[in-house]
Amino acid sequence: MAKTTLKYEGDINLGIALMMLSALLFALAGTAVKFAAAPADKVNTWSYASVVIAAIIGYLVWGESLEASAILGIVLVMLGAHITSKEKIHRNFAEILK
Repeated sequence: MAKTTLKYEGDINLGIALMMLSALLFALAGTAVKFAAAPADKVNTWSYASVVIAAIIGYLVWGESLEASAILGIVLVMLGAHITSKEKIHRNFAEILK
């Protein structure tokens, strides 16, 4: 059985670069679909959840630690997104500004 070896380390770097490029294109396509399907203010508000999801995946998959400040940040981001996405709050705030 023949052993496959890399000719040089550039093969690994090229593979990583292509994987990162495909992930970027996938994320951009997903963002375009979200903006087409929902109001921009809601999409922008909930787009911060991607940082939260990345932290949770890092914890579950790679065993990274979540410190108290990270957990507080997750709670604040999710709470802020929930509060700002409520229609009633937007209407009440608009009435106050009149």
